[in-house]
Amino acid sequence: MTSSRLVNFDRTTVMVFVVLFASVIANVLIKCGLDLEYMRLSFDISYDINNVPSYSTSILYILFTRLKQLIFIILLIKMINADVIYNLIIMFFGFIFGIFATIQTFYNGLTGIIELMLFLLPHYIFYMVLIHFIYKHYKNWSKDSMQFVKIIFLVVLFCAGVVSEGLFSRIFLENFYQHIVMKM
Repeated sequence: MTSSRLVNFDRTTVMVFVVLFASVIANVLIKCGLDLEYMRLSFDISYDINNVPSYSTSILYILFTRLKQLIFIILLIKMINADVIYNLIIMFFGFIFGIFATIQTFYNGLTGIIELMLFLLPHYIFYMVLIHFIYKHYKNWSKDSMQFVKIIFLVVLFCAGVVSEGLFSRIFLENFYQHIVMKM
């Protein structure tokens, strides 16, 4: 075996280890007495109807926020090695998921994991697929690979993520959250 094969890990393995590492860190912080309940995800059903922004305002806010983040990721991928940035993004998402999964489980039990999935799905699937296709595009970058269909597909993925985060997730959480997640 060469030394390069020993260093080359599978991304899935790295992701699992990062999630477990983040979970251990969160557990240690909680067991040391640090109150992390402020990081717990919850959807407050009893909100004032006058203070809730409209759907179009929410979607525009999400659109501009995610567009800035996407441009930042594309610039990083173009300026730095695409493999490095993609691996860092995967490890960042794994670390954040590990922290939130541990906190949700500690404060809400298995219901907390269901809550976490309600907050993350389906829009994060669209965003992760979008980041994966952008990574694949810039990893094998050439002037011939700038195809109109590929760009349209990426724009549709981005728009589907924004609409599902701003519209479908909000409608789902407002109408069905209290029926699906049973407080124990």
